[in-house]
Amino acid sequence: FALYLSRFGVHSLRPEWDYQERHALQLYLSVLDYDAHVNTDLVTASVPDESHIWAAYNEIGERKAAVLFEMLHRVMGEEAWLTALRRYLVVYANRTATSSDFWDLLQLQVDRNGRLGKGLNITRIMKCWLGQPGYPLVTVTRNYDHRTAIVSQQRFFITPQFRNRWARNPCWWVPLSYTCPSCQHSEIISFSRWLTCPTSKPSSKSNTVLLEKLEAEPTDWILFNVQHTAPFRVNYDLRNWQLLNKTLA
Repeated sequence: FALYLSRFGVHSLRPEWDYQERHALQLYLSVLDYDAHVNTDLVTASVPDESHIWAAYNEIGERKAAVLFEMLHRVMGEEAWLTALRRYLVVYANRTATSSDFWDLLQLQVDRNGRLGKGLNITRIMKCWLGQPGYPLVTVTRNYDHRTAIVSQQRFFITPQFRNRWARNPCWWVPLSYTCPSCQHSEIISFSRWLTCPTSKPSSKSNTVLLEKLEAEPTDWILFNVQHTAPFRVNYDLRNWQLLNKTLA
């Protein structure tokens, strides 16, 4: 939290430096690099007392936490995020607070402005990102005739053979945003759809969502995770990769 606030504070005081965007990308890429290995650390850790706090510290946890706070900032929107943050600092000034206290205040603001839609729970979203290692590989498979796309997720490993050895099937709540040449208001990022996780028994269907009525034309490329909102990688069907490659060539 301190790492995120330090960057946010500098940007607020000196926006002409573009400090937040430049350092956010460096931080984001470092998290994707380190957290792609099978042996990586969790962001959160339980300690028996305050004397063990420093021993539980890990650098990747601090960096990933900063990236996740940036994700919350983007999906909630500037006004809602700052309102919740100010409220938190006022309510818990000179007091101790837990992460649950912070999530509850964020949830209160989310419920008021309705930006994330109904049924989205901040505590549930953050628990999956903070309480398990790694991050997802989101795969987008388009149906160009029907203007739809199937979006699925699985844990990403930099070494592919670990995918088949990993017994568990982790799941993340992933905010979905995309842009394309034909997309109207492409500068506006919407998070109306999420990849969700089951609240009870795991199911493969819960890791998949069908996006309908895409704005992209059949000849358009489509790009997900606009402005690297959340820490995950994206893979596409071959045709979309070819369209992206043609644009970049």
